[in-house]
Amino acid sequence: MDILRAVAVYDNATRQARFRLGKLARIRQGRWIGGQAPFGYDLKDSKLVVNKDEAKWVKHIFALYNKGYSSDKIRGVLLDNGVLTKRGK
Repeated sequence: MDILRAVAVYDNATRQARFRLGKLARIRQGRWIGGQAPFGYDLKDSKLVVNKDEAKWVKHIFALYNKGYSSDKIRGVLLDNGVLTKRGK
């Protein structure tokens, strides 16, 4: 049983190392590895590309934040202007 346990521990360690190395390699290639693209970006060939329409709202969000607006007030401004999330909500 000790031998089987040792083999399992070794196998898990090598699998984790390969997983981490693969993620790092994709990051170094400039690829997006995290699900849906954030607001302001689109995915094209697994790479983030700026979405011009959403980018102007991202800049507006940061401008409002710099003026001292709370997240609720920023949300209200976005809702008043009909800005939709990536999922259309």
